[in-house]
Amino acid sequence: MRQSLPRTVGEDKSTHDIKVSLTVAEAHTSDVGRRIARIDPKVAEELGLSTGDAIEITAEKEKTTVLNWPAYQEDYGKGLIRIMAIRAAS
Repeated sequence: MRQSLPRTVGEDKSTHDIKVSLTVAEAHTSDVGRRIARIDPKVAEELGLSTGDAIEITAEKEKTTVLNWPAYQEDYGKGLIRIMAIRAAS
């Protein structure tokens, strides 16, 4: 499953939504219930995401907000986002 990940950016307080599609991978057991997302480090860097940034995840008609958390280096360049199921995270 691929999910859209909007990101608001801009130092002048204007908002710009940047949407990327990432492949959802299962969260590691230690992350379950923590409301965090571990995004491919390459994608996070391209989007200018920092640890602790709030991000909105949209899947079909559901949305949830989670915190960006450092990803695993083995996920670099794979276009993955590691999260719990969106229904469970809401």
